[in-house]
Amino acid sequence: MKKVLSFLMAFSLLFSTVSATETELNNEEIKNEVVTNEITEEVKATNEEVTENNQENDYKWSAIQPGTTTTSDGIKIDYEYKGTNNQNQHVFGLVYTIPEDYEKETITINPEIFEVIGWAQHNEEKKVPYILPTQTLIVNVTIINKSKYNYNYDKNSFVIYPYTADEQEAINYKRLDSDQKTFNNEDVTELQQFVRTDNVALRNLNLSRSEMSTENIDKALKEKGYKGFEELCKYYLDFFNDFYGYGKNGKNKVTKLSDFTPSEIANGIFGGFTTKYLEENAELIALHFDFTFNYGMGISLGDQKIDDSNQHEYSVGEYMRNESKGDDKIEENIGNLKSNDKKDIDMNFHFSGPLLTNAWQGYKLTGHSHLSYTAAKGNLTVKYVDENGKELADTIYNSEMVGKEYTTEEKEFQYYELLKVEGNKTGIYTEEDTLVVYVYTYVGGTGGDDPDFPRTGIESNNIVEIISMLSLVALGTTILLKKKLM
Repeated sequence: MKKVLSFLMAFSLLFSTVSATETELNNEEIKNEVVTNEITEEVKATNEEVTENNQENDYKWSAIQPGTTTTSDGIKIDYEYKGTNNQNQHVFGLVYTIPEDYEKETITINPEIFEVIGWAQHNEEKKVPYILPTQTLIVNVTIINKSKYNYNYDKNSFVIYPYTADEQEAINYKRLDSDQKTFNNEDVTELQQFVRTDNVALRNLNLSRSEMSTENIDKALKEKGYKGFEELCKYYLDFFNDFYGYGKNGKNKVTKLSDFTPSEIANGIFGGFTTKYLEENAELIALHFDFTFNYGMGISLGDQKIDDSNQHEYSVGEYMRNESKGDDKIEENIGNLKSNDKKDIDMNFHFSGPLLTNAWQGYKLTGHSHLSYTAAKGNLTVKYVDENGKELADTIYNSEMVGKEYTTEEKEFQYYELLKVEGNKTGIYTEEDTLVVYVYTYVGGTGGDDPDFPRTGIESNNIVEIISMLSLVALGTTILLKKKLM
């Protein structure tokens, strides 16, 4: 059974010593090159009016946060850690079982692809290690339909998205005191904080790794003419524009930290070795979060190849911005759930080795995914007609879930009796249209044609009139004859 506590909602990343050492060496080279250079006054002045706001209309990663859903009541969820496959990839299992007595027309399934990894990491029996960059994790999602109904995938219903700020607070991570928003227009929280690294820009403030506290950064920035820690992002913008040569040789200046190249963000802004301090600047925390969910990590489906070269094409943000993303693989693998069917699909997490540097060490990831299904419907038509096809009552139209039982009823009509029934009076709805026709025969009365009455070609409703005319003719003949005899 599913037993998950709130702290298991997130899973953590860990980085190898090799990656940390390489980053340290790279940043030492950077330090030797630029630490003695002050930021040019020209660059600083040019960027004076630039504000880093991740929710401007032209923010490249903006996405709409979907409404949070939960798996439909009654569906059983089981977690499993399957070990590693022949490619040394960790494989996790999620099994969703639709029970025999499930009668609802719709199904919502939230593949808990983040939670199952966190569950395995915190489960002492499983002993799943922390995740390393360049690794691909596979979460196999299996759906077993034990109900008697067929369900079809709702087009464009699949999406992957992060936790809302409210959900993060619900698992005891408070909002930061800031107006800053993340790419999905949510508040920044403590969960999104990461360990500050001694990047080249901070070393340029003449601070050692152990000295890179918020207080010391604030003091050093004021000494350089900034307002202090609140303008750390502005300082980064000035520094890295200068360092990477923007604004020179026809190269336009970067006006947002998010517009530096992925490598410049990962190895510049978030480069270096970890300090003992958590980052407290809300803009940087949002950028780190946005970069993770829009570039550094991806989730492909089924047999889609994912690696360091293309994980950004399968980022969480891409699924949020493109409502049809993933539909083809969902349809192919788990699109139609027939009664007593079992289907599955792999969801493949990949974490970029070159981009997720030490600033992601111990970083906690949370998120949701969901998709929905609607029961296949069958149509039933019931007609009541006489032998000539004349309707004796309004046609009945019904639509119900394929597999549900139907029952039709004979009706009584004056001067008619049932002759035959075409189709099955009772049965189950199928994906093909069902037609049941009750055929009646006329047995006499003023309501219709008497089958024993001679067919003279004269309409029955004119007979009384014709007989009256014949009587008058006969009466007139009688009177004339009498006159002649007299």
